Amino acid sequence: MKTLAISNVLSVAALGLAVGFSTPSAAEQVDETFVRGDQDGMQSISIQYTATELSDEESLQNLYGQIKRAAKQVCGPTSLREAGGLQLASRNRVCYEEAVSAAVSQVDSDQLASISH
Repeated sequence: MKTLAISNVLSVAALGLAVGFSTPSAAEQVDETFVRGDQDGMQSISIQYTATELSDEESLQNLYGQIKRAAKQVCGPTSLREAGGLQLASRNRVCYEEAVSAAVSQVDSDQLASISH
């Protein structure tokens, strides 16, 4: 299985939450990527996907959306109003961008990389 590790500057409590991308058939190998929200890799969300899903545009868009949602969840709010302050919003934004970028890199799909840019 593939795993994805994403680091940032936040220090948070441990959280492991598995998010299923789809229900693969028994014959398909399921790959897994982790969106991590802190330097120690303690908070993460696991996203599972199959290799066949990387060849379909709609599935790629779905996977990218899951990565972005997971990054937002582990990094926190990025808007000033939601974060409650400029410093935290800025730190969360950096975390989010690094988390998404690292997750996309770990999936190792040129098509997914092109969607993310």
